[in-house]
Amino acid sequence: LAPDGTGNVVLIGSPKITGLADPTSNQDAATKNYVDVSARINAISTINANYTAQTSDQTILCNNTSGAFTLTLPTASSSTGQVFIIRKIDETNNVLTFSPSLKLTETTTIASINFSKTIRIQSNGSSWYIID
Repeated sequence: LAPDGTGNVVLIGSPKITGLADPTSNQDAATKNYVDVSARINAISTINANYTAQTSDQTILCNNTSGAFTLTLPTASSSTGQVFIIRKIDETNNVLTFSPSLKLTETTTIASINFSKTIRIQSNGSSWYIID
């Protein structure tokens, strides 16, 4: 490492920076693994039992053919801006429950559905809102 006279540090040769923690601020450095997992585009999975959504999920296909189950979302406060696309893919009347309930408006929430439907939701930092 060498200073360049402007307050920056120049890497000389091919050194590696190791032992980084996951970033918590916008300007923090990140490991390759963190970027690979966080930047996963169009991650899609099919579930058929109780499941807790992960930040690496994007589209979650819910197959309720075998019965009712619950899709648990991360806390809205830890997921500001996160978008999930949720699709109930079976044609049964079995219930897909959301935990927590999804907000349609400030006063209307949806706790479950029992029909085929695609829902896109996003966290505003305090709740999960149905976007469309």
